[in-house]
Amino acid sequence: MGCKALLNTVWGCSALLNTVWGCSALLNTVWGCSALLNTVWGCSALLNTVWGCSALLNTVWGCSALLNTVWGCSALLNTVWGCSALLNTVWGCSALLNTVWGCSALLNTVWGCSALLNTVWGCSALLNTVWGCSALLNTVWGCSALLNTVWGCSVLLNTVWGCGVLITMRVVEYGRLQYVLWSMVDYNASCGVWWITMRVVEYGGLQCVLWSMVDYNACCGVWWIEMRAVEYGGLKCAQWSMVD
Repeated sequence: MGCKALLNTVWGCSALLNTVWGCSALLNTVWGCSALLNTVWGCSALLNTVWGCSALLNTVWGCSALLNTVWGCSALLNTVWGCSALLNTVWGCSALLNTVWGCSALLNTVWGCSALLNTVWGCSALLNTVWGCSALLNTVWGCSALLNTVWGCSVLLNTVWGCGVLITMRVVEYGRLQYVLWSMVDYNASCGVWWITMRVVEYGGLQCVLWSMVDYNACCGVWWIEMRAVEYGGLKCAQWSMVD
């Protein structure tokens, strides 16, 4: 099934895609086209790179400062999530999956298998400093500087992510079959409860990105968002939906 055919069966037809969601070109690639980006999420520039533009970032995910350091642009994105490589492929293509979430080099060193897994999530030195005890825990996940600016502790935890936060990340590898499972639950008395999960699955040459969020917010209603990027050989299609 071609990408256009798949889009026609998932979203509607070409006419509907051109009138409701935008135009055909970018819908056949990742998210949509400039028309869709400009009308649904915000403006073109940042949506063409990460998630949206300053307007979207300020209203959906938080404020510019956090997004620019955690999800958005320069320092942290360049070191943690990938910046140019990640932004150019977003969540869906071979380059990002093979390097960040998916397969070989970065998975084997960051989240996945041998050296860094044994030091970040797994066993000795870096585990004692990232998740475990002293220096790096105090700066990344734990207490002072970086926690206050990235994930939370006092200021950011109480305002952006909420109060009680549960984060789970699992990397499972069955031979050449690799899964990345990531989820977060935020129990915030003032903003409700929201849940987000992201999965990257690779079956040989078949790569899928499954991403969803559920927000149970007493003051803002209930909304749900899901994005799927599927690649069948050279055929890439993006499926995205939101219910508010």
